[in-house]
Amino acid sequence: MKEWAFAIPDAENTVRIMEEAPCLIAVLNTNQKTPFEGIENEKRIVEICDSLSIGAAIENMILTATEHGLGTLWIANTCFAYKELVDFIKTDNQLTGIVAVGFANEAPAKRPRKPFTDIVEYR
Repeated sequence: MKEWAFAIPDAENTVRIMEEAPCLIAVLNTNQKTPFEGIENEKRIVEICDSLSIGAAIENMILTATEHGLGTLWIANTCFAYKELVDFIKTDNQLTGIVAVGFANEAPAKRPRKPFTDIVEYR
């Protein structure tokens, strides 16, 4: 994916975090296979709905881990080593992400957020 070369530093940082984390949770969509092959429109709709549910489940895992004093990172850029990762975890299900869990060694300031009025439209 030559057009993604700009993202290599981010991917390298992800690898570092994955190496340092004491726990990695691979999140799979058991209804789908690789995202690199075409599928019919009906299956694509199911895949999108599954992805929304999986995202909500990941957010709940992260919130729960935070409540217990753990640090987390939601790793969504698994595409750079997709084949290697699914081979490593020995699955043919769709890898949708990884959650790194451990004890945080930093407490970064909250990222700036857009004002609610800039992202919500009332009709």
